[in-house]
Amino acid sequence: MSASTRPAKRARSSTTTAAVGSPSITTPSIDLAPLISSFPTATLKAILLEAAKSNPSVATLVKKNYDRLAAAHRAKVIDFDYLSKSAWKTLNVTYSRLSGSKQYDASFDASASVVGCINQIVKRSPKEASLGTKKSALETLRKIGKSICLSGTSTLGHEVRKTFQYDTCLTDAMYNILKTMSVEEREKELMHAPEGEKNWYEKVCELVKLAKGYCVFEGLADVVEIVEEKVGSKSVEDENEYGNEEEEEEREEEEGEEEVDPEGFEEEEITAGAASQVSAFVSKFTGAGVPEVWLRFAHEMNYYVTDDTYHGTASEYISACNNVAAAMRSNPKVKMSWSSNNVGGDNSQLIQWWQGADTVDIVGIDIHPSSQDGFSATYKRCVTYVAPNHLPFALGETGWASGGTDSNNNIGLSRFQEPRQSRVGHSMLG
Repeated sequence: MSASTRPAKRARSSTTTAAVGSPSITTPSIDLAPLISSFPTATLKAILLEAAKSNPSVATLVKKNYDRLAAAHRAKVIDFDYLSKSAWKTLNVTYSRLSGSKQYDASFDASASVVGCINQIVKRSPKEASLGTKKSALETLRKIGKSICLSGTSTLGHEVRKTFQYDTCLTDAMYNILKTMSVEEREKELMHAPEGEKNWYEKVCELVKLAKGYCVFEGLADVVEIVEEKVGSKSVEDENEYGNEEEEEEREEEEGEEEVDPEGFEEEEITAGAASQVSAFVSKFTGAGVPEVWLRFAHEMNYYVTDDTYHGTASEYISACNNVAAAMRSNPKVKMSWSSNNVGGDNSQLIQWWQGADTVDIVGIDIHPSSQDGFSATYKRCVTYVAPNHLPFALGETGWASGGTDSNNNIGLSRFQEPRQSRVGHSMLG
């Protein structure tokens, strides 16, 4: 056969293409960046974890980046002393020239500023942090605690100190940092000091005595206890690490201990046992002389389930409310406040969250208006629950949406001051 008539050779199959029948992997043509940025952090973590479990290369990438981050933390020593000075200045200098009433008003901002200092320390002291960073964090937290205790000579300081009768962020921060240190590290770094100086343990024991006199910093005794652990002893965390989770769970069941999840009201979370913990906590206030407590359990439930702050359904919310209300019945000083958000235009969606007048003492609403509607348009949705059940009405939160100006906020407040100028106001308030 001549070359001109010889049939052409068939092209050789490429050895780099996928085998016949194997699934092809394609990259979506859409831009993934805006989709990813729209997810809540918890969702992103769940997606990444699932991807790492099913794809070794993703797992390797996660581990590589974690190791790099941990190495960077270990190589750095952060000095937090400036935060203790900032907290002290807030408590003793910044508002010192204000009158007593203005100091009272400013105390909320001052409390937030001090808590912000504590939160900065927590954020920058992960378990991977260097020993020097953790030591600085603990000492700075102790100094802030002492400043809070000694700040009660002014109106502002007194009010801020009262905040820490129930806010445990400072002691939680200390405890959680200590848990990331070994027993040997705690003993070496916190229970020894140069001759003539007190070590951290001795100083924090003094803070325990000081705090006890003002009924602040609940849980500080646990901080001391974890520092006192000796080499060779096993903490609760150690026991769980070595496979004693079941024993710990049995102990908690025997003692009736359950963890309350502040971000959900699923049926398995807010049980009768968990509700009793809420009751015990609230009873600390009434037992200390507070004449009446309004408990806004899971407030703005109809809004926070939409942005993933709360987790659960309307029926689970009602079940949780019933458990909490039942736990509160033994304390006549506690009033259950049902406080919704004013989202939506009518009652069609809100009605599913109404738990019933039998377990509600006060009807509240949180509203942040963005228009100059009058009282009737603003608060009309509460009529359904207030008037027929003869329940008192309370404004839980207000303020112009997205901040607004002073003029905007004054308009919002003026709406609440004109109830008797409308039929809605007469129906609600009599």
